[in-house]
Amino acid sequence: KTRSPDGKNIKNMLIMKVHGGSTEADIIKKVEEAEELAEENKEQYGLDTVLFFDEANTTDAIDLIKEVMCDHHINGREITQDVKFIAACNPYRKHSDDMIVKLESAGLGFYVKANETQEKLGEIPLRQLVYRVFDLPPSMKPLVYDFGRLDDSTE
Repeated sequence: KTRSPDGKNIKNMLIMKVHGGSTEADIIKKVEEAEELAEENKEQYGLDTVLFFDEANTTDAIDLIKEVMCDHHINGREITQDVKFIAACNPYRKHSDDMIVKLESAGLGFYVKANETQEKLGEIPLRQLVYRVFDLPPSMKPLVYDFGRLDDSTE
């Protein structure tokens, strides 16, 4: 939050916690909420509003997030310029070979060997990834900055 000159807290950032169940309708609703807040913030305080997509690459609606962030449109409609967008993505990190063997031997829906599955991120079977993630659209890749990994005590 930001403070106004008179000390009032101003909400100028929204967070959308994206996950595998997030739909295009959820994203549209959050963008519209950000636009409403942005109009109020611009009129009253002269501030922009930020919408943060947390774990953006965990939904299959990643193409809509790309349209929002890169094209500043949503379903073909231009988004107000008073809304800015940022996102965080989960890493493409594989389980260790030992963990993959354990998962496959435990059952838990691993009836098909990972190297036989059709669900892949490039050449990597999705079930071998620590996080279920989707590949970023090509136009988003130049926007990525790798901040590295937080250690356990920092996280």
